[in-house]
Amino acid sequence: MQKTQTSFLPNFVTLLIFLIIGGIFSWLNGQDATWDLLNYHLYNPFALLNGRFTTDIMPAGIHTFLNPLLDVPLYVMIKHFNAHPQLIAFIQGFWGGALGFTLFKMCSLIFEEEKTKLPAYLALAIGLTSSAFLGQIGLSYNEVPMAFFLCTSLYFLLIFLLQKPSCECWAFWAAFLAGAAVGFKYTAAPFVLALTAAFFINIRRLKKPSKAFLLFALGGLVGFLLTNGYFMLRLYRAYGNPLFPFFNTIFQSPYFDPVNFEEVRFYPRSTLQWLFYPFFWIFPNSWVVSEPIIADSRLALAQIAFFALLPKALFSKTQNTRQLCILQTLLIFCAVGFVLWLHLYGIIRYLVTLEVLSGILIVLALQQFFSKRITAIIGLLLIVLLAKTTIYPNWGRDRFFDHAIEFTPFPQVEENALVLLVGSPLSFMAPFFPEGTRFIGGIKLPISKYPREYWSQATQRYPLTKLYYAYHFEEPVKQAIRQHTGPIYLVTIPWERMTDPLFLTPLGLKESPKPCQEFDVNINLYVRNYILCPLEKISTPEQL
Repeated sequence: MQKTQTSFLPNFVTLLIFLIIGGIFSWLNGQDATWDLLNYHLYNPFALLNGRFTTDIMPAGIHTFLNPLLDVPLYVMIKHFNAHPQLIAFIQGFWGGALGFTLFKMCSLIFEEEKTKLPAYLALAIGLTSSAFLGQIGLSYNEVPMAFFLCTSLYFLLIFLLQKPSCECWAFWAAFLAGAAVGFKYTAAPFVLALTAAFFINIRRLKKPSKAFLLFALGGLVGFLLTNGYFMLRLYRAYGNPLFPFFNTIFQSPYFDPVNFEEVRFYPRSTLQWLFYPFFWIFPNSWVVSEPIIADSRLALAQIAFFALLPKALFSKTQNTRQLCILQTLLIFCAVGFVLWLHLYGIIRYLVTLEVLSGILIVLALQQFFSKRITAIIGLLLIVLLAKTTIYPNWGRDRFFDHAIEFTPFPQVEENALVLLVGSPLSFMAPFFPEGTRFIGGIKLPISKYPREYWSQATQRYPLTKLYYAYHFEEPVKQAIRQHTGPIYLVTIPWERMTDPLFLTPLGLKESPKPCQEFDVNINLYVRNYILCPLEKISTPEQL
């Protein structure tokens, strides 16, 4: 009992320190103002907690259908502490601190047999200063929480494999966290499969492989259904596709083209890039794996370390089975995760898990070829070099304002209003409108539909492929407009001809003679000014 108490207290204190550091880092870097926050990370939890799934129509485009659970805390904080944006930023940074604590525990476990803790600290420092990790601490993208779940699941798997303690329940919890992660956000899928591969490559080492496999499979299934089962059921009932809008070649929902949605903007563009992609963002660039400029050598070094460690993992006859188990587990996890990430996404934001693990591979490779002293010297020099050469991408931060989100003045609408959101990102406004307001998006407005003189700005605002417009909600939108008996408004950016009859007439609407209201929002990556224009229905049936 005394041992448990003495081990709990240091762990709790260490966790608290990491959480505070994560919070301070997030606070120092300013307020979250990302495109994704404005597009759906506020609207989706608002819709969940207020039962708006059947009330609104696609206010956030196809992102409306993504799982909102991880966004609920942020929405609740903005709703109740909107006047304290610095506090919100500080708390949002806790996810980064939690991931730091997990990596600290993993490094301590992997390098446990070392006489000094320096190798563990070197690996930790390299991993926790990576670009996608530090660049996203405190932001609402949720890739840092995903990395926390996935790295913790890998840590639990290592505990189980090393029999510390000898209990198959660790296999259950490792898979449970991974399953929960992919349920929260599908971008975790490559690393869930990587964890499964790491489990199976070690199955011969297990004392009770059948029991361990059943617990592992059960844990993954329970975790996934717990975080995503309800939302899949809801999507299936509404659209005939439990993964809507994904994998629609299989489920063939009439609300989306019969295609498998995929984001291909960041795929490798040549054979050389497919083979050595991490080397292409050593030097500053954009649009390779990230929209903003980025430079980071960690994954290139990790790729070199991987191939340096591979012969030992495959052919070593060492008697140190513990070391071999760790090596094989890490290499298979990183290899499978990276290859699947490369073929599915190629987006650096989704690669936080491997970025923070890169330091472990690099230090293990150095230990294989150099003495402890030389390893320490090279490791310290690498940390300095990486600090000098890494460019951290700015995915969207702003200075702190008096409120996290503030309107000047707030647009006035009557009760029972129908508000059309035309353009993106706009759905973040919905939680601030009067209760009872109904919101409609789902109105196709690709770049070609904008006024020609604004095409370049529209491309910057919404640089998405045509698959983002492959939805089919025209009839539900028109029906909602026809059946609505209250006032109707349009919220959009104040560009000329955004209220053009060519756009409004097919919806059975026309611009009202009443003036539009102009208003500003304190945060936005592109513009801060918007308009709310009153609309009227076209009364002549032939025009509909």
